[in-house]
Amino acid sequence: MVILGGSGHAKEIIDVLLLNGFNGDIALFDDVTPNELWPVLFKNYKRLQNTEELSQWLKNEPSFVIGAGGIKAKHILWKKAVDAGGKPATLQAHNASICTGKDNINEGCTMMQMVFVSSDVKIGKAVLINARANIHHDVSIGDFSEIAPSALLLGRCHVGKNTLIGAGAIILPDIRIGDNCTIGAGSVVTKNIQNNQLVKGNPAK
Repeated sequence: MVILGGSGHAKEIIDVLLLNGFNGDIALFDDVTPNELWPVLFKNYKRLQNTEELSQWLKNEPSFVIGAGGIKAKHILWKKAVDAGGKPATLQAHNASICTGKDNINEGCTMMQMVFVSSDVKIGKAVLINARANIHHDVSIGDFSEIAPSALLLGRCHVGKNTLIGAGAIILPDIRIGDNCTIGAGSVVTKNIQNNQLVKGNPAK
């Protein structure tokens, strides 16, 4: 398994893998962090520092998960891994409660500790649902979006592509949020949000 990125989120991905009982080899791909800043924890795992090393690793074990925060970084890392022959894996923490069907969850999604996903939720590819987020019935989430810790998405709301829902934000039922949006931490979204908007507050504006 390759974890793409060498940030703090990669540490949490390692936690999920180990708590899930994963006993395969783990490598981390990071071609930007200087060696002197490489976290001590990661020294227990092989570091892949360029796309040639990544490609060689993926020939034997093609699965990868994204271990970097930030939507732009996810796009870059995803492309590098796919171009190198990788296959995105979906990762679900052992204590996440996922009620939607597997066919509704696209490739490369990550669902962290204590996540709740209700019935008939549709999740695009490379979506991160972070710890303790609650996604209720009939919600849809677009590709590469991020749902931060403890966010609450209520029934039938829609989140577009490349959108960040901040920590502790609440999205009310039937609300539609466009592509490339940022919803500030702790916000309460009470009306539809068009594409390319940054909103915050209660109510969010």
